[in-house]
Amino acid sequence: MEIFFLRAIIGFLSLAFSFWISNSSPISGTATGMAILSLSGIGLFNYGPNELLFGAFTGSGWMLLNFYVDRIVPSETSFSFE
Repeated sequence: MEIFFLRAIIGFLSLAFSFWISNSSPISGTATGMAILSLSGIGLFNYGPNELLFGAFTGSGWMLLNFYVDRIVPSETSFSFE
Protein backbone atom coordinates (compact mmCIF):
# COMPACT_ATOMS: atom_id res chain seq x y z
CA MET A 1 0.00 0.00 0.00
CA GLU A 2 2.86 2.38 0.74
CA ILE A 3 4.22 1.85 -2.79
CA PHE A 4 0.93 3.22 -4.14
CA PHE A 5 1.24 6.42 -2.11
CA LEU A 6 4.89 6.83 -3.07
CA ARG A 7 4.01 6.52 -6.76
CA ALA A 8 1.07 8.89 -6.36
CA ILE A 9 3.34 11.49 -4.74
CA ILE A 10 5.94 11.10 -7.50
CA GLY A 11 3.23 11.50 -10.15
CA PHE A 12 1.83 14.60 -8.48
CA LEU A 13 5.27 16.18 -8.13
CA SER A 14 6.09 15.55 -11.80
CA LEU A 15 2.71 17.04 -12.78
CA ALA A 16 3.42 20.18 -10.74
CA PHE A 17 6.99 20.45 -12.05
CA SER A 18 5.89 20.00 -15.65
CA PHE A 19 3.16 22.63 -15.26
CA TRP A 20 5.63 25.04 -13.60
CA ILE A 21 8.41 24.57 -16.16
CA SER A 22 5.97 25.00 -19.04
CA ASN A 23 4.74 28.31 -17.59
CA SER A 24 8.10 29.77 -16.53
CA SER A 25 10.34 28.66 -19.38
CA PRO A 26 12.53 31.27 -21.12
CA ILE A 27 11.49 29.64 -24.39
CA SER A 28 7.92 30.11 -25.57
CA GLY A 29 5.58 28.35 -23.15
CA THR A 30 3.76 26.53 -25.90
CA ALA A 31 6.98 25.21 -27.44
CA THR A 32 8.18 23.87 -24.10
CA GLY A 33 4.75 22.44 -23.32
CA MET A 34 4.53 20.74 -26.71
CA ALA A 35 8.02 19.27 -26.30
CA ILE A 36 7.22 17.88 -22.84
CA LEU A 37 3.85 16.61 -24.02
CA SER A 38 5.35 14.89 -27.07
CA LEU A 39 8.30 13.32 -25.28
CA SER A 40 6.23 12.07 -22.37
CA GLY A 41 3.57 10.74 -24.77
CA ILE A 42 6.19 8.81 -26.72
CA GLY A 43 7.63 7.51 -23.44
CA LEU A 44 4.19 6.36 -22.27
CA PHE A 45 3.60 4.63 -25.59
CA ASN A 46 6.96 2.85 -25.49
CA TYR A 47 7.25 2.01 -21.76
CA GLY A 48 3.65 1.75 -20.66
CA PRO A 49 2.28 3.14 -17.39
CA ASN A 50 4.79 5.31 -15.55
CA GLU A 51 4.00 7.87 -12.86
CA LEU A 52 6.69 10.36 -13.92
CA LEU A 53 5.73 10.32 -17.59
CA PHE A 54 2.01 10.45 -16.82
CA GLY A 55 2.49 13.45 -14.51
CA ALA A 56 4.57 15.27 -17.12
CA PHE A 57 2.01 14.46 -19.82
CA THR A 58 -0.89 15.68 -17.70
CA GLY A 59 0.85 18.84 -16.47
CA SER A 60 1.99 20.03 -19.87
CA GLY A 61 -1.33 19.12 -21.46
CA TRP A 62 -3.18 21.08 -18.80
CA MET A 63 -0.98 24.11 -19.36
CA LEU A 64 -1.52 23.96 -23.13
CA LEU A 65 -5.27 23.56 -22.67
CA ASN A 66 -5.40 26.63 -20.42
CA PHE A 67 -3.26 28.64 -22.83
CA TYR A 68 -5.33 27.86 -25.93
CA VAL A 69 -8.70 28.27 -24.21
CA ASP A 70 -7.58 31.71 -22.99
CA ARG A 71 -6.57 32.63 -26.55
CA ILE A 72 -9.84 31.36 -28.07
CA VAL A 73 -12.15 32.81 -25.41
CA PRO A 74 -10.51 35.95 -24.04
CA SER A 75 -12.02 37.49 -20.94
CA GLU A 76 -11.51 40.86 -19.32
CA THR A 77 -11.42 39.41 -15.83
CA SER A 78 -8.85 36.79 -15.01
CA PHE A 79 -9.48 34.02 -12.52
CA SER A 80 -5.80 33.15 -12.18
CA PHE A 81 -3.74 33.93 -9.11
CA GLU A 82 -1.09 35.95 -10.97
